Amino acid sequence: MKEQPELFAKLAGSIERSDDAYPFLIRNFTPVFVKGLSFAALSAAVISSLASMFNSTSTIFTMDIYKQYFKKDASEKRLVNVGRITSVCALIIALIAVYPIMGGADQAFQIIQEYSGFVYPGVVVIFGLGLLWKRASGPAAVVTAIGTFAFSILFKVIMPHTPFMLRMGYVFLVLVAIFIPMSLLNKKNVVKADTLDQHTIDAQMKWSSILFTIAAICLVFAVYGVIDPVLRAWGFEAMFFLAAILAVLGIYLRSNAKDKVQDAKAVGIDLELFRTDRTFNLGALGVIVILVILYVSLW
Repeated sequence: MKEQPELFAKLAGSIERSDDAYPFLIRNFTPVFVKGLSFAALSAAVISSLASMFNSTSTIFTMDIYKQYFKKDASEKRLVNVGRITSVCALIIALIAVYPIMGGADQAFQIIQEYSGFVYPGVVVIFGLGLLWKRASGPAAVVTAIGTFAFSILFKVIMPHTPFMLRMGYVFLVLVAIFIPMSLLNKKNVVKADTLDQHTIDAQMKWSSILFTIAAICLVFAVYGVIDPVLRAWGFEAMFFLAAILAVLGIYLRSNAKDKVQDAKAVGIDLELFRTDRTFNLGALGVIVILVILYVSLW
């Protein structure tokens, strides 16, 4: 026991906040070559992330905004230059905004995840339903894309002490409640739906009923999770979001099977694309079991 104070006295640095933990461990408990490898891996990850962000930002602005609305006949060289300028401007804006947002943060990664969460609910709704649901409409996608930021900011203002993961779930619920009715009520750009064989219709209806049943069970658990403080402490409030996701999948399957019209830009989906074999199913079940064990043991 006497050696422990001496050991800690020899350690370099200290942990003042959560972000100090990783460099503290690397500095004091790894050999030199591991330190270099860790720094190289961290640098590569940061550079790769920044490169992808700059590329996405410049591409979206250049191709979807500049070329579409400012100069439709722009040459390739001009588009490249506009993309470079856009990347530089994005970097300057990031440098100006990063300190007010993250200057006093205890965990920088958590802040990054929280503000990335402003985008995730809309992405899930737009891509999930947009790719799979034949009634998904363009106007609903545009409103959802705008709404994911608007509602994320709104929930952050009115629910500042709610964990950001739960706020993302609430935004998801609101966006689903907007996207589905808007798509169903849309009467423009609709055409006669593709004819499906009876086997496909029966399979979609069967799985739709199964998903609705599981969603109802999850909803019951979620309600009890709000009422019962023990279940609430275990995070059963998140069952609301699981129930919503399952219900959305059920709506998508039932609509694809029964609706007589579809959006003009809808892409036909073959259910055989989602068929998996026994090995995959057992592996997925094993992953779920491992996650449940880790969740329960580390809670």
